[in-house]
Parts: sequence; C-alpha cells; structure tokens
Amino acid sequence: MTHGERVRAVLAGGTPDRTPFTFWYHFHLTPPAGPNMAEAELAFFRKYQPDIFKVMHDIEYEESERVTEVADWAKLRSMAGREGNFGLQVDTVRRIVDAMRGEDVPVVNTVFNTFRYAHRISGERLLDHLREAPDEVHHGLRAITDSLVSFVRALMEVGSDGIYFAMHGASSDMARPMEYQAHFLPYDREVLEAASSGWLNILHPHSYDRLYFEYALGLPAHVICWSDRAAGPTLTEIRKQHTGCLMGGLDETRIKERTPEEIIAEGREARDWMRGTPFILAPGCSVPEDTPEHLLHAIAEAARG
Repeated sequence: MTHGERVRAVLAGGTPDRTPFTFWYHFHLTPPAGPNMAEAELAFFRKYQPDIFKVMHDIEYEESERVTEVADWAKLRSMAGREGNFGLQVDTVRRIVDAMRGEDVPVVNTVFNTFRYAHRISGERLLDHLREAPDEVHHGLRAITDSLVSFVRALMEVGSDGIYFAMHGASSDMARPMEYQAHFLPYDREVLEAASSGWLNILHPHSYDRLYFEYALGLPAHVICWSDRAAGPTLTEIRKQHTGCLMGGLDETRIKERTPEEIIAEGREARDWMRGTPFILAPGCSVPEDTPEHLLHAIAEAARG
C-alpha cells in the first residue's frame, strides 16, 4: 500500500497492510518558512517515511498585530490567507506539495487556533481582557478567526490534504469549561469547517493538564490526536466514547529517555489496545528536535511489527 492508501483505509474502517504512523518536530530555522523550510521538511520525510507528511512551522502571528491593552483588540484587522506570515506558510506548503506531486502522500499543515494566537499576541492577558471587556475582545477574536479561515482556504487551494488543528485553551490550565465553550469553541468550528474540502483534518487538543474532551469530540475532524501517554485521557478511555480514528500511543515527553526496544514495545502495546479500530500510531505532540535518529526509526519499526 502507498502512504495515502494506508491512511484512507484506516479512515474508512478498513484494514491496512500495517498500522500507519507519523511524527514531527520543530525545525527552528531562520527564516522559518520558504525554500529552506520546505527542503528541511522534505529531507525529514525522505529519511523517516511517515505515512502523514505533517508540516510543522514555527511562524508566529503577524508582528504588527499586538495587544497591550483592552482597546487594542478593536484595532486588530482581518488578514488575507496569503498575506504576511500566513502567506509564507502557504508558500512553504505549495513547495512541498509540488515536490511530492505524483507520490501518494497526504500533506497536512499545522494551524493553531484562535485562542492560541490571541493568547500569544496579548502577552497571555487574553482571559483577563475577556472577563473585563468581552465585546472589545470578541472584535479581535473575530478578526483572528477570519484571518485563519482565509489562511486555511489558501492552504487547501495549494493542495494541502487537510490541516492539523492545534486546539489550545480547552484545558484546566487555561479557560474555564463554560468560558471556553461560549467564547472560543464556535471559532474552532469555523476554522475546521474552512478545511472541509480536505479528507484528512486532524484535531489536536493541546495541553498536559485536564482537557475538555467533550468539546473536542463534537468538532468536525477525521482524526483526533492528543498526549494520551503523557497527560491522558488514555486511548482506551476515548475509544469508549468515539468510534472515529484516534492517533497517538507514544509518549513524546520521554522518547529521548527510551531505548528503541522500549519505544517499539510502547507502540505495539497501543496497537494492541486499538486493534480492529481506526488508529494511527504517533506521539501525542511534537518530539524534541534533538531526538537521536535511531529512536525515531524505532517508531516506524513499532508500526511495522
């Protein structure tokens, strides 16, 4: 089977020739997009041959869009998907898709959610400002979301097969449960729906604290990936609630401490737990970029076993 055939078989509830796998890390390049980034990503794929080519960028929101006080939220503007830093990401994905043309390899680009960008550009004062002046903050959240929707549509136009949507804020260390549901969950849905033409949209509820998984399960995504080993809930707990494809099984926080044999054993244990159900083997989040190569190759071995 090709990489794409393997993943499509799992999403359809079929049985592939082996368990699909993937993993990724931050490259921390300067500049963090463009030809050099595309080449680094392509070299990573050629070396490790994951079944999903996940583009992991390191670009922040547009530098000019910053919030220091409540009134600044009203000054944020909606940006076009091919503008500024978003445009650099789109160009990187276009280069990768063009280089992979003729190969059946699904390509997905990392997209951070509205909460994450708003949290970062406000110096982590988002929730304080929201509780003080919700109308003003929502003006800014609307602008960020519209920019993300345009960005996602541009990614789909250049050939991305979907997005890897990093859902920040829906956890006990961030927003309160009902606060997240009321103020941020609708924006998450909008961004994911902008990628609805894709066949491989991966939702990543991100935190090492308690996740509000009930919100994640209601969003439109083909795959759900989270830090099941490092933080929970476990794969088996979520399998009882969700029949769709789950992705995980490897502890990204401890991979450098392991031997290849331990990584293989951990991966095969996860495969056994998920046997007969849609599953992709992967770490719960990015692995450290200085992880030794022989440990990363062990992930592929765990999938092939």
